[in-house]
Amino acid sequence: MKRICLLPWFNVHVWAGGAVFCCFQKRPFASYTPLTGGPYAGEDIWNSASARAERGRMLTEGIAGCCRDDCTCSPVLHGMSFDAQAEFYRARYGGDPNYWHCVKASVEDNCTYAHPPTVFNLHFGNLCNACCPMCEVRDTTGPGRIVSPRQVEHLRRLCEKALSVHLGGGDLFALDPVHIAALIAIAPPAAKVETTTNGLGLTLRRWKRFVAARPDPGMTLRVSLDTVDQEAYRLQRGRDVRKVLRNLRAIARAGAGRHGISALFCAVNAWTLPGLPDLVRFAAEVDIPEVTITPTYGRALARQGLGAVDILGDGWTVDAGISGLRVLERAKEAARDTGVRFIGADTIGRLLTREGDR
Repeated sequence: MKRICLLPWFNVHVWAGGAVFCCFQKRPFASYTPLTGGPYAGEDIWNSASARAERGRMLTEGIAGCCRDDCTCSPVLHGMSFDAQAEFYRARYGGDPNYWHCVKASVEDNCTYAHPPTVFNLHFGNLCNACCPMCEVRDTTGPGRIVSPRQVEHLRRLCEKALSVHLGGGDLFALDPVHIAALIAIAPPAAKVETTTNGLGLTLRRWKRFVAARPDPGMTLRVSLDTVDQEAYRLQRGRDVRKVLRNLRAIARAGAGRHGISALFCAVNAWTLPGLPDLVRFAAEVDIPEVTITPTYGRALARQGLGAVDILGDGWTVDAGISGLRVLERAKEAARDTGVRFIGADTIGRLLTREGDR
C-alpha cells in the first residue's frame, strides 16, 4: 500500500538563501524574495506550480519515491494512517480540528492545493559560535547568509496563519538583540515561537529579553547541550561547557521554574553517551522538565567520515553496545528518580543493539 506524508500540505521551511521547502529533506520549490499577490499573502509561493507539483509527486509516488531513506519522520509517522497523522499533528500544534480535517481531506481527494501553512520553520542563517563537526549549519549547501530585515517583512506574510514558528538554522543568541527581536516578530500574535540554542550565547540578560518578547502565548527555548562533561563537550563542540552550565543555573534561579526552557537535547555518540545520566540529573537541577536524545547521524552520513563519533559507525562492537545499554539504563533510572521526561531512549537502545540490521 502506498504511504503518503501530510507535511507538504501544512508545513513550510524557509532558508535565508531563498529556498522554500515543504520539508527540509525535499527539493526547494520557490524563492520567497518577491512574495506578492495571490488570494492571501504568500500564496504565490505556497501554492505555486512548483509547490503543487511537489504535492502531486507525493500523491503519485508516495513516501518511497519522495523521501530520503534517513527521513526523521520515519518509521513512526510514515506508518500512520491519514487520521492518525492528522491527530498527531493536531495534538502537537493545536488549532481548529476542522483545519486538520481539511488537510487530511485534501490528501484523500488527491488535491495539490493547500490551505495556508500552520507550521513555519525559518532557518535564519548559519551564524553559530560552536564548532560541532556534525552540524547541518556547517553544510555549504545549507543557508548561506543571515535573513535580512527586508526579508523579515516578506516572511510575515508567508506565515500569517501559522500556529507554530520555529527559528533555527544557527544559534539565535549569536545575533544582536535588534535582529533577534525582528525575527521573533515574524510570528503572528497567536503563534507559539520556539528556538533551539547551544547555550553558548545564552546569558541571564539575553534570556530576560527573550522571554519578555512574547509573554502570551510565550516563548519556548530548547538547549542543545549534549553533555555536562567538559572533555566530552570540548570534543563535541570545541568550547568550554562550564560557562553554559553557570548561565543555566542562574536562569533557573531567576526563573523560579518558569523560565521557558522546555528541554535539553543530546546528540548521542561515543563522546556524549557516557554522560547521559549526569545530563538527566542536571536537567532536574535547573528545572528543565525534559531530555531528548537523538542519534548523531544516520547510517549514510556516518559513511562520510564521521563513523568514529557515531554509535552506528564502523567501530561498533557487541561489547560497546552492551556498555552503552548499561549507561542508557542508568539514565532511565535517573529520569525516574528525578521526574525528568527522557525521550528517545528506545530509539538509541535499538541502535545500540543493531536491531535495525535484523
